Amino acid sequence: MIALDATYVPRIEEQQVTISDSSAHGLRAIVIVSNDGSKVATATTDPWLHATLRKIAAHKNLSAGWDGGSAPAPTRECLDSAEALAILLSPKSIEKKPYFAVDCHGQPNFAMNSKDFYLHLTVDDPGALSWYAINNGEEIFEDAVAFNGTKLPKELATLFD
Repeated sequence: MIALDATYVPRIEEQQVTISDSSAHGLRAIVIVSNDGSKVATATTDPWLHATLRKIAAHKNLSAGWDGGSAPAPTRECLDSAEALAILLSPKSIEKKPYFAVDCHGQPNFAMNSKDFYLHLTVDDPGALSWYAINNGEEIFEDAVAFNGTKLPKELATLFD
């Protein structure tokens, strides 16, 4: 029998994603519930998601100048959107899972570069994503695409098919 640790996150605005390491097989579950109590997303975590959520959490209490220069701190709302995005990307192929970082403008982003796939995905605002991708030689750019944290925008989801 495989142990499954579950973390219940009661409100999207107050996501406190804590993931237990007690599972012998590394399987964990996260359930995100909206303010009205409806389930928004469920993800069984993998090592990529676990590491990514920890990286995002490490950026939650930064202040301006965190980079040693003049970078503004990322907003909690944008980091919450990055968490939701990471959870939604978790089931995707490991070959296309991007790395998390925060840029010099304080914006959370995800990036990936492999033989047939390049992606630079930015959380512009809590409700907007932008990305530049090259998927099997085809260049794709999308700007200010609506993102509510409950599902990947269609244009983005197709990059991971």
